[in-house]
Amino acid sequence: MINHFAGLIYFRFTNRLKEAIQFIEKAYNRGMLTAGIDFVKLKYLENPKEYNPLPDLENIVQKFLQQDSYYSAIAHIASYYFFNLNDTIKAWKYVKKIITDKPDHYSLKMMNLPSIKTIKKVKTEIGHTTHYLQHRFLEFSFYI
Repeated sequence: MINHFAGLIYFRFTNRLKEAIQFIEKAYNRGMLTAGIDFVKLKYLENPKEYNPLPDLENIVQKFLQQDSYYSAIAHIASYYFFNLNDTIKAWKYVKKIITDKPDHYSLKMMNLPSIKTIKKVKTEIGHTTHYLQHRFLEFSFYI
């Protein structure tokens, strides 16, 4: 945790990106999901045209496979596909995984998607849950 904070201080207050990445990477290697996500973000900031964050994000997913953080990592992959690559189909694949496995996970609330209780209530009105969720996911993009 100390390494993560040190990296954030280097980045936010001194703009020393290389040092920030080194400290945040140490924190990530010790098992901090948030440090892993920050590591990916800083690597992307360092070289946005050449850096592809998907392999690192997939590694985060594998590292946190047995934890609740797994779904947060999946949400980050979905966001990258949706907002950076404009690939709604692949983004939806990851969102659908969260909805299927853990429908009340907080990462869905962060994406402004409804809880499973809301989905069940609306399902009878719309008739097709997937269509409703895809519509909400697309609608979310207009807020950003």
